Amino acid sequence: MRAVLNAPPGTRAKIEMLLNGDDTVAPPPIADARTCSQSEAARRLGVSRSTAIAWMRSGQLRSINVGGVPRVLLASIDEIARGQVSATDNPLLAKRILARSAQRADAGRRGAAARERKRAKEIAA
Repeated sequence: MRAVLNAPPGTRAKIEMLLNGDDTVAPPPIADARTCSQSEAARRLGVSRSTAIAWMRSGQLRSINVGGVPRVLLASIDEIARGQVSATDNPLLAKRILARSAQRADAGRRGAAARERKRAKEIAA
């Protein structure tokens, strides 16, 4: 009984409802129409999901938790899409994006060199 009396107010209210015969359970919160999932945000912005999550962590892409699930605010997506907020204002994120671009360019050069060697072998054969 002491545990019930020391329970948090929300838990006590639920116990009182059950004791009074009210056994209805509130439905889980429904995501607001002004939010979207991380994957949907990434799709709308044309970036990968991991980039969208990185932007959320850095604060460039604003989000809220609905029932323990992160939801991205559509207004934040619109701000980035319109250029009002630069997703690369964060220096760490900008550095990561530049490094990834350099890696892709380097991989492209290596691929082109390998194709040239293959063509040279085919011509020599």
